[in-house]
Formats: sequence, C-alpha cells, structure tokens
Amino acid sequence: MDRRAFLWMALATLAGTGCVSRTQSGFGTAEPGLPPTDAGVAYSPGSSSEAKAIFKEFTSTTWGAPSPQHAEDAEESRWLSNAAAEVPGDSDAQSSAAPETGTASAYDAQTDRPAAKPAEKTAPSAPKQSDGRAGAASGRKTSTKKENKTAVPPAALRARAGDVRRAVNGVIAIRPGEVLQFEAQGYCLDPDRPAPSEGEPMRFVPMAGLINFRLRRLFYKVLHMAGRQHAGYAADFQNVVWAIRTADAKQNSWGDELGSSEKRLLNTAMPGGAALLQQVRRTATGRPEGGRGLTPLVPGVNFSADSRVHLERLFRQTPPGAIPHSDAQFSMLSAEVAGRAENLGRLRVRWQIANSSNKNFAFDAAQWALDPQRKVQREALPPPSQGLVIKA
Repeated sequence: MDRRAFLWMALATLAGTGCVSRTQSGFGTAEPGLPPTDAGVAYSPGSSSEAKAIFKEFTSTTWGAPSPQHAEDAEESRWLSNAAAEVPGDSDAQSSAAPETGTASAYDAQTDRPAAKPAEKTAPSAPKQSDGRAGAASGRKTSTKKENKTAVPPAALRARAGDVRRAVNGVIAIRPGEVLQFEAQGYCLDPDRPAPSEGEPMRFVPMAGLINFRLRRLFYKVLHMAGRQHAGYAADFQNVVWAIRTADAKQNSWGDELGSSEKRLLNTAMPGGAALLQQVRRTATGRPEGGRGLTPLVPGVNFSADSRVHLERLFRQTPPGAIPHSDAQFSMLSAEVAGRAENLGRLRVRWQIANSSNKNFAFDAAQWALDPQRKVQREALPPPSQGLVIKA
C-alpha cells in the first residue's frame, strides 16, 4: 500500500470516530447546502465543571426561571420551537431573501428588530431675507444652518436579551458573549434502548461518531428537512433516522424494509439517497439483498411499520438506574463554548449554548447528538429555525 492510500485510509477511520471533521477528512467539502460548522475537530470533551463555570459566568438563568423579554414581546411564548407555524417559510427561503452586502433590510436579520431607517434628505431651506445691515456691509452671503442627520449608534444593532435569532440554512451564529436557548422535538438514535426520562440531563457529542461516514451528508440533510417540517414526511422521519443509524448492522434492520414514502424522503434530501443507503446495507451484510431474511436487529419489531408503534413501546420501558446529577447537563462543544441540555419528556429537548470566546460560533444542530449519562436513547436534533437570546 502506498503512502497516499494509507493516509486516506487513516483519515477515513478517524472521521468515523469523530476525531476529524467532515471538512478535514474530505467528506462533504463541496456540499453547498450545509455550510461548515464547528462540530468535529473543534470538539473537546472538557469537563462538565468547565462548561458549568461558563454558564455561571454569563447567566444565572435556570430552567424554571422566566426568560427575559422585551415589553413589546411579552405576549410571546417563553420557549421557542421549530414548528413550521411559528416561522413562515423555511430557512433557505429566508437566506435567499437576505440583503446583499452594504444594503439595509427592513429587519435586522439577526435580532428580528426593525432596522434603523436612513435619515431622509431635506430640501435646502430658503435663505432668510437680510435687513441690509450686517450682510450688506460685509458683502458676504448669509449662511444657513443645515439640519442635523440622526446617526444610528452602533449599540442599536447589537442583540438584546429576548431577541429572536433566525437560522440561515439551518445554522445559527452565536456571537461572543451570548447565550442562546432552543427547544425542539428530537429523534431517537437507539431503537434498542428505553427513552430518557423527563428532566434527564444530556451532553453534546459530535454526530460524526455515530453515523457511517458514507451516510453522514445524507443524514444531516434529512435532519435539516425535519427542521423545516416538510408536510407529508413527518411520520416517516423516525424510520429514516433508524435506517441510517443502523446501516452498519449485520442483521435485518430498518434500512432493509423502507417503504416508498421513506425512499422518497431520502431522495428528496439528497438525489440517490435511497440507493446509497442500500449500497451501505449490502456492504455491511455482504449480501446483495442486504439484511432481508436475517435475524432482526431488534426482536419483535416490524421494521416497515409506523415508527410510533415501536416508540410507544420504548416510552413505556423503565430506564435503568437513577437520573444522573444535574451537572451532567453541561458539556463543551468547542474551546470556550459550552452547552447544556435537558430532556422534557417524549424526546422533546431544551438546550442552551454559551459562547465565551472572542469569535462567532456556528451552530448546526444536525451535526451534534445528545448523549445521556446512562443507557437510554441518544437523540438527534433537527436544526431549529430560530433561537432565543437570553444573554447578550
């Protein structure tokens, strides 16, 4: 084996463990729909105490305390979700409508507040009639004062606690010194584990370590579709998530029993997505028909049935052990960037990201998984269309 082939094999192996980002490993570098984010190589496990210290420094907000809001936004709900009804249109449409550099938009794209209008030009006022004394004696024309134009102070463009930050292509920029809060309906990544309990603390880990490297781009795009809540696909997303998550299984699994709606979802997310998944299944099982006819990965489950049937069974199971200490909700996403997350029950999740660094942090929820501290389901997050600034 020559040196170049060995290096590529090593990079592919590291990419499968989450030690190397998609961009560094060469996978997904030319993907136009998914801008590069800070998941992957930037991830540092750190300690929960380090993440907790960052939150303690920036905010004293607890899960049970009301979030700060503007008086004019008092009627808005405390928590935000990625429901389509809350934000008309999807994030792609919003990004295409963004103003070009150097132009002003009707709204500040980051804070959702009305942008300051440029001062209107005033017509030159007519000079006052001279009484023939000072002006005539000096031979100079009488000058008139120009009206002062109102300048917009730089602070007017800064985010404030209670502002809504909208996503661009599913990615939300978290500025230095900010804490943003999100809420979304997660998806189960482990179909053989009971669901996490209400109040279960969870930490962020890179999704790259949980998904076959050939399917990561497809998986991210599926989650972005889920975040935009495309009508007609909602009931099929969990089956597709399980199909991609268990694609390396050597037994019969969800990827072998996909229906027409799931295949259509995969091909809509990425052209040829369904065929790519079948290729991975054939490779994993060493059989042209994939896992069909083999022992089921999860006994007693109909892989072609509605995913909600199996989920309800998992919801009724009792998780092993006690719920971990609340400090387990804190984790580091990158240097000086901390996260905290908590399960609200039935896979709904609330989380916050605190940026104590001196540069923007690009957060794409699809590239992160939530990992509890006991053997219950890990969760995938569809990127929300917006987040709430609770500290700026």
